[in-house]
Amino acid sequence: MSYDFFVYGSEALSQEDLATRINNIRGLSFDPAESGPSDAQAWGFLVHRGTQRNYSFTVEGPYPDSGDDIDERQASVVIPGIKYRYDISVEGGGPATEIPHAWAFAKKLARAVSGVAIDAQTDGTWPEPKTPPLTAYEEYYKHLSPGEFIKSVTAQWYFIQDEDPVMLGQKYLDVCREHLPQALPGNYQRSLGRRPLERPDDDASFLEALQSNKMPWLRATGSAFVQNLGFSKLVDDVDSAPMNVGAISLSLSSYGSEDAGTVSRLRPFFLALAERLGAFFASAEITRSHVTTEKVKQTEEASNQWTQGMWRGLPAHPVWWSHFGPLYSGLVRPHLTGNVEEAHGALFHSYGDKPLNRDEIMALLPEPTSSWLPEDLTAPYDFCLPQQPVAATLPSPLRAP
Repeated sequence: MSYDFFVYGSEALSQEDLATRINNIRGLSFDPAESGPSDAQAWGFLVHRGTQRNYSFTVEGPYPDSGDDIDERQASVVIPGIKYRYDISVEGGGPATEIPHAWAFAKKLARAVSGVAIDAQTDGTWPEPKTPPLTAYEEYYKHLSPGEFIKSVTAQWYFIQDEDPVMLGQKYLDVCREHLPQALPGNYQRSLGRRPLERPDDDASFLEALQSNKMPWLRATGSAFVQNLGFSKLVDDVDSAPMNVGAISLSLSSYGSEDAGTVSRLRPFFLALAERLGAFFASAEITRSHVTTEKVKQTEEASNQWTQGMWRGLPAHPVWWSHFGPLYSGLVRPHLTGNVEEAHGALFHSYGDKPLNRDEIMALLPEPTSSWLPEDLTAPYDFCLPQQPVAATLPSPLRAP
């Protein structure tokens, strides 16, 4: 039996060109009397090696071939596309020592015809097909399988905007450096452009963008597990807005439910920022996304209780953590069934040390069908609705004029 190699390429070499390439390899030669056309377009050569001119291998081609019979990964090496095939064989009577020489020639020939050489016995390929780089989706979710759910956390702080945007922004940066450096803005988007902070500690650039921002939100990214940051417009002239409620949001793109280290960093940051901003309400809630073979499908939306400076009310579904400032603490205190901590007239309410989604929280309520808060204090959120509902009861400083 023969030992066979195939070269698939995009170029057809003439008999003269193929003969020249054989002669240009030291130690190889052929006898023109033993070479000739194998059909109307292809040529065959009996190649000899060494001073004794012993038989080494046979090469024939080019034969028209589209490469349909080889693996897609192997064919992908031939960027221009496969049009021809060359056959290199160590015939049955040839010694096995000639196989490496035939393979070496096959690789040189593959380079010459912009192609790929394949060992028919081992399926070895030269050049080795490159594994295509992972898409951003594949890289980020490579540890997950279709059908799984991933957890994310969204934290939001709502406050009455009664001071300069730069002062509010500086408070945020200060709290980040004290408790959660990953939440420092890295890249931020203003108008239609995106520019990075010049240096990690360049507060002035970010604060200037926050103050001069012309969009409803200034969107930014953090680092590590902190991905998305959002800052409400925080206009200088608060009298020009329908209301003067500001908001800051933060999301952790992939949140491990067992990551106690993340929780230990997030909780002091969450509470310190709520206190520093004088937030009348802040929340941290878990949302779930469904992993498919093509994408991550968002199955839950985080609550959004703020619309263009107007407060709509507390979220209708229960959240893992919540901070109630003095405007709300007296209204909600009798109805809270989780862990409650009081400090300076504010309440911190938690449904557990570990992150819990809304279904897990509902199972902890005294009545499974009951709401976590009175319905007149809450306003459900549906991102599909152009006009979001407003709670029936709002503290007077938060009511629209």
